[in-house]
Amino acid sequence: MALEKEEPTLPDKWKSVSDPRVALSTPPFMMPPLWAAEVGNRLTKRFPAIPPSRHPLYLRALTHPSFAPHVDARDHTMVQLVPIGTRLLDLVAVLWSTRALSGEKLAPGEWSQCVAARTSDEALSVVMVAHLQLADLILTDSLVDALRKHGKSAASLQKWLQHEGVQRRLSAKITADATRAIVAAWYLDHGLESAAGMVVREVLPYTFG
Repeated sequence: MALEKEEPTLPDKWKSVSDPRVALSTPPFMMPPLWAAEVGNRLTKRFPAIPPSRHPLYLRALTHPSFAPHVDARDHTMVQLVPIGTRLLDLVAVLWSTRALSGEKLAPGEWSQCVAARTSDEALSVVMVAHLQLADLILTDSLVDALRKHGKSAASLQKWLQHEGVQRRLSAKITADATRAIVAAWYLDHGLESAAGMVVREVLPYTFG
């Protein structure tokens, strides 16, 4: 009877890359409580597997650097998450498109254009606005002004978001970066394999159809 071979274990350094599970740090500023609660409600509905204890990581992903009160606080916004999400999206988009476009007769450069289109600002903005439906909650300095006027209670905030928040005019760059930051947060929270699956399920199918 042949002995079963033991599966090789990943080196510790690779484990730290494939499954980082980072500890959460406290930002050096106060996030609006009603805003944080509304983001938590949306996250629970969209991604019930994320426990509330991990929501602060996703709050950070939806916090634009314009909200940070000083330069040092920018590290606790989406700023450091966006580059991580960008690289992950590029990697998964390449692998996904390779399989999706296999057998297709493409002109020179057309494959690269297809991959770039899936991860462009315009495509990722569509994901944030139309699919994830979190664009109205991206925390910018302008949203803070609205919260001061309309965020006196959870009910008044939800009313404002339903009628005026959805009409906020944010640039495609900001909403796309929020998508990238959410992907990065998912990677830091769940690991590389889970993040790749999240991109395949929740991002790429909703970019330009």
